[in-house]
Amino acid sequence: MFSDDPKEIGLLALLLTIVNIGIPYLLLRNITAYWANYVFWTVLTLLVLIWGYHRLKDWGVPS
Repeated sequence: MFSDDPKEIGLLALLLTIVNIGIPYLLLRNITAYWANYVFWTVLTLLVLIWGYHRLKDWGVPS
């Protein structure tokens, strides 16, 4: 998805920051239950961990 270009990784970090702040505080603010934000952040965290594993699984393996 993203190459090793620092600009693309920075763009991904910026996008994740906007999503991480925007979704809970703008779209989920009318949901009074705490679980909505918790589920969102849990799913976002799992997606980032899966993406990180995918990016690093071949790290150190000669190509």
